[in-house]
Amino acid sequence: KISEDLYITGQLTEEELKDFAKKGVKSILNMRGPAEAGQLGLGVLAREEEIVKSLGLKYVNLPVPREGPYSDELCARVKDTLNELLNTAKPVVVHCRTGRRA
Repeated sequence: KISEDLYITGQLTEEELKDFAKKGVKSILNMRGPAEAGQLGLGVLAREEEIVKSLGLKYVNLPVPREGPYSDELCARVKDTLNELLNTAKPVVVHCRTGRRA
């Protein structure tokens, strides 16, 4: 937990997503790319958007590569997306596989 409005974590299970919803979280920002689900065999990742929306939360997927360097454009997109969520649908959980990119 970074603040009252922001959590950063690694990949979430379905139960963890449900727990965050019960805690009042309003948005999930997933920084993993779609190919990561198949590569790692993570069923919840493939269904994450469906699960999050079924809980009544906002879901945003903004893929960020696992390794940098990161372009100024990508950094600006991440910043703008996070600021938008913090202004419209907080608290926000930001995650990737391990929490390093988040």
